[in-house]
Amino acid sequence: MAKSIAGTLRKLGRGEPDIPEHTREEWAKQASEADDETSEDDTRHDRYRRRQLQMSEGDTSLNVVEAQDVKIKPGKRFEGSVEMLIEKYGDPREVMRHMSHGQFMKHELRDSQIFRGEEMIYDGTAALDED
Repeated sequence: MAKSIAGTLRKLGRGEPDIPEHTREEWAKQASEADDETSEDDTRHDRYRRRQLQMSEGDTSLNVVEAQDVKIKPGKRFEGSVEMLIEKYGDPREVMRHMSHGQFMKHELRDSQIFRGEEMIYDGTAALDED
């Protein structure tokens, strides 16, 4: 029985309950078996935690990518309206590459011309002739 519970019972005047000696020995045996079973798992877990702590504290060999080194791929982020893309890139194929997914779904490239539905919004034949 835990010392704190035994102390509380003693203060109340109840004392320790009468538990036969063989029951106490059985409980102690079960407790030691439980400790033996979990000790291997505990040590494995402790090793894992120590290794994890070492990695977080002292390992500076991990390659940290700087924010400036990361280049955003075309079409993965909204760069502006289609009109702004046309002004910026000029080439209809390049404009289509830099469109966001939503813009790309609404527009279509046909023979160097960009269409929104059936309406032509950009005729890129002049831009292609310059190349």
